Amino acid sequence: VKMTVPIGKKVSSYASVNYFYSNSRQHYVENDRRQDTRLINGQAIIEAGANYNVHRNTSLTLRLQERVVTTDAGYGSGTQSYFTPAVYMSYRFLRNNNIKFGVFSGVYDPVLSYYTAEEKRVDDYVVRVGNPDLKLMKPLGVNLMWASAHNWGNVFMNTGYENTAHAIITDFTLDSDRNVYVQSYYNGGHYENLRWQLGADWNVLPNRLKISCCVNYEYNRLPGREIWSKGGFYGQGSVTFMQGG
Repeated sequence: VKMTVPIGKKVSSYASVNYFYSNSRQHYVENDRRQDTRLINGQAIIEAGANYNVHRNTSLTLRLQERVVTTDAGYGSGTQSYFTPAVYMSYRFLRNNNIKFGVFSGVYDPVLSYYTAEEKRVDDYVVRVGNPDLKLMKPLGVNLMWASAHNWGNVFMNTGYENTAHAIITDFTLDSDRNVYVQSYYNGGHYENLRWQLGADWNVLPNRLKISCCVNYEYNRLPGREIWSKGGFYGQGSVTFMQGG
């Protein structure tokens, strides 16, 4: 349900209420023994915001959002509330250049295999057991995008940083009695992701042949029982040919 109310010529405000419900079920059979597991996830999302045309080339969007999340993995349900605001800005200059900036927050949906406490065999060497006490991961991030459009193609740059609280860590321990590894999950610290991209598209033959290329950098840091981090550059390229019918 959404209601929009214009305020003057430059501001448009809105309010909305949404509810999402999912019921995931899994049937597992091992040695003629069947296990039925489930994960119920319900989210009530209450949101209010406004779009403000600051100038003919500048716009600003503000979102205030509250998420009430109920999770039930069959061992008793739990309800938590999360405040997930966001703000976005768009600025156009020199006719064909556009900059977009945003700060956002949210909540990741739960995954059935993470929360199911019953043990399940993955293969001859690994068994998996979930953790119904896991906290939901909550990201907070910032994005910046620049694009410049021309007759011959366009140039673009994207960069962003995301910090996710309660990162879910996959752990492996050796059960020497059964000669298998036990895969389990727990909440670690803050997972960090930093990414940057610079690229261009070249219209070699308009509406027929396009060449695209870009260079990327990505850095990830994941603190669990030990801190794991990795970063590096990599490139991408593609050629697109379209034949009219």
